[in-house]
Amino acid sequence: MSHQDETPTIGLPQLAACLFIGFLVYRYFSSSPSPNTSTRPAGATAPATPSPAQLRRLQEQASLVQGMFPQISTNAAIWELQKNGGSVQGVVDKFLSAGRLPEPPVPIVPNPTAPRRTPSTGATASGSSAKAAGYTDLITRYNLKDRLTESGEAKEEDSSDKKGKQPAWSQNKAERAALLQKRRDEMILQARRKLEEQERKGKGKEVEA
Repeated sequence: MSHQDETPTIGLPQLAACLFIGFLVYRYFSSSPSPNTSTRPAGATAPATPSPAQLRRLQEQASLVQGMFPQISTNAAIWELQKNGGSVQGVVDKFLSAGRLPEPPVPIVPNPTAPRRTPSTGATASGSSAKAAGYTDLITRYNLKDRLTESGEAKEEDSSDKKGKQPAWSQNKAERAALLQKRRDEMILQARRKLEEQERKGKGKEVEA
């Protein structure tokens, strides 16, 4: 009787072990973080890259914001303008309510100088006085004192007219500059009046207390 050669075979336990080891290796490499993965904090979205024309417009609007509040950096102003659809008034309102504007996670334009830090605003008399002094300086700087003393009725009518008639963005550089200057003056006066109203309400609460 001849001796029959036995061919080695892989049993079911060995096959299962190989599949299990292969699965573990696959999971290890697929779950490893990529070295190029950014580690930005949650909620910090990189600003979209604007076109050259959009960037010029955003920089002009940012200059308007910085004319009123020099402590705001160009990048912070442009990023906020990108987020709110280009509303200078929205940027001013957010800065007045929060006391600061966040910087974008990635610079949009190189900052020529680091932004000047200012103390955080609080509901205190000293903070309100500092704000009032800042607006007074801006009103003096841009010769707006006469317009500040206008009657409240005229101011309200003027504001309602402006809301209904927003001029389109002109392609003419001189017209754009005049429009931005007009908006700047309006927002300085509006911010000053809001601050005066807040101060009056604060004094009224102190008297009641």
